[in-house]
Amino acid sequence: MNRTTYFLFSCLMLVWTSAACSKPNSNSPGESAATSSPAVERITSVGVVKVDAQPVEIPAGGSAEAVVRLTIQNGYHVNANPPTYPYLKATVVELSPSDGMS
Repeated sequence: MNRTTYFLFSCLMLVWTSAACSKPNSNSPGESAATSSPAVERITSVGVVKVDAQPVEIPAGGSAEAVVRLTIQNGYHVNANPPTYPYLKATVVELSPSDGMS
C-alpha cells in the first residue's frame, strides 16, 4: 500500500470513527434544560479514537489483507455488525478506491 493509499485509508477511518463514537447532546427524560450545564460541548472522535494501520504491499493483480487497529478511550464503544438493536448503527469499514486499487 503506497503512502497516499495509507493516508486516505487513515483519514477515512478517522471520519468513520468520528461518526460512530460521537455522543448526542441531549437531556435525559427527567432532566430539565435549566439543570443542564450551559457550556456542554459536543464530543468528537479526536482524542477518543486512535487508528493504526500497518503498511501492506499488494502484488500487481493480487490481493492482500490489512489489519486496522482502533483504540477506543474508556467510556466509549463501537457497535457490532450486525448491531444488537435495530436503532443502533452497525460498524462498517470502507476503503475509497485510489489509483490502481479497487
